[in-house]
Amino acid sequence: MASNLAATRKPGTGYTDAQKQDALILYLALGSLSAASDRTGVSRETLAKWRDADPQRMDSLRENYKAQLDKYATNTLRAQNTEMLSIRQQLIDRMKQEIMGLSPDRIPEAIGRITLAYAQGFDKLRLAEGNPTSINEVRPVADIAKELEEVLKKADVDSTAIEDTEKAT
Repeated sequence: MASNLAATRKPGTGYTDAQKQDALILYLALGSLSAASDRTGVSRETLAKWRDADPQRMDSLRENYKAQLDKYATNTLRAQNTEMLSIRQQLIDRMKQEIMGLSPDRIPEAIGRITLAYAQGFDKLRLAEGNPTSINEVRPVADIAKELEEVLKKADVDSTAIEDTEKAT
């Protein structure tokens, strides 16, 4: 990218098309002729002349720049999502280990702590995706209990141990 084009240009020679394009892309990135001028060493007037000389070229540069920004944002978000999914799997694996080693009377408390940690991670993932984190759904406790039982089955935890603990309390 254009760092200081004026310093690299030989006296008495013009700028190459590639240098002009780099300077115009920098202008698009910074959003200001003054900022682009400060970074490239090319005067504001020259940058404005290049910008205004070929509107179709500027439109093309603008579209390419937007496409590159979109691609960068998408790749960044994918990387964050992949990391969050990896963290989620690590949390599930740890949950299995933690629950398997507990006495039955401590399982409900452990599930509560793990569920809270999972919910916080899920909220962070939603925020990273630009989605809301509020819950807009009301579900019966029986449905939630059934869902939890299915999760516990996958984790090889005996749900009767939880029921026995609940009866004892």
